[in-house]
Amino acid sequence: MTTRWLVRLSIGVLMAALFMIPASLRAADAPDAAKLNAAAAALAKAQTLIEFYYMETGSYPPTIDDMLTQYNQGVKDTDPKVVVPTDPATGKKLVYTPNADATSYTVKVPEPALYGVQALELKNMDWGWMAQLAAEQRKKRLAYTCGKYQELIVGVVAQYNKDNRNKFPDTLQQLMPKYLAKLPTCPVAKKDYVYKHDDRGFEIGCPDPAAHGLEVFRFSSTEGPKKYP
Repeated sequence: MTTRWLVRLSIGVLMAALFMIPASLRAADAPDAAKLNAAAAALAKAQTLIEFYYMETGSYPPTIDDMLTQYNQGVKDTDPKVVVPTDPATGKKLVYTPNADATSYTVKVPEPALYGVQALELKNMDWGWMAQLAAEQRKKRLAYTCGKYQELIVGVVAQYNKDNRNKFPDTLQQLMPKYLAKLPTCPVAKKDYVYKHDDRGFEIGCPDPAAHGLEVFRFSSTEGPKKYP
C-alpha cells in the first residue's frame, strides 16, 4: 500500500466521527443508547473504509476481506494494519452486501435486536459529481486489468511455442488445462480475447477496444503492445 493511500486513508477515518454517523443512530433517547452509539461508530468506520476504496478504484469491494488485503498489501509486519471493527454486541463481523455491479452496498450489524432496534445499517454515500472521478478510476483500472490479462496470455502462448518446437496453438483453448486452468476474458466486454498467428508470430487483442475508449488494444509478438485511440 502506498504512502498516498495511507495518508488519505488516515484523513478519511478521522472524518468519520464528524459526518458519517447519522443523527438517527446517535440519538440520546434511543433504546440502549450507549450500545447503539458504539455500533454506529463501528458502522461509520467501516463505511469510511469502503467509500475510500470506491473513490480509489471506481467500484465498491467484493468483500471486506478483499478490501483489507488491498489496504494492507506491502505494509510491514511491525506496522499497524487497517482493520474493520466487529459488531460490539456480538463480536461478529459486520454484514457487508454489495450489489451485483459493485455500485452500491449496505453494511449492517448482524443482530440489530440486541440494540433494541429492528434494523441498524448504513448504505453507500451519494457522491454527486465526484462519482465521475470514481468512474474514471474504474475505467483506468479495468483497462489496466485487460492489459495484464493480455500479457498473461502472451506469456503462456510463448511457453507453448517453446514446448512444442516453435509451433503456436491453433486456438487459445489448446492452452487449457496444461497452461491455464481457465482463459481470462476482457473485464469490460466479458468476451474471449482475439488470437491470431502465422509462421512469424502471433497477436492477442481485446475483443472490444472501444469499451476502453480505444481503437487498438492488443499485443503483437513481433511489435509489442499496441494501445492507442
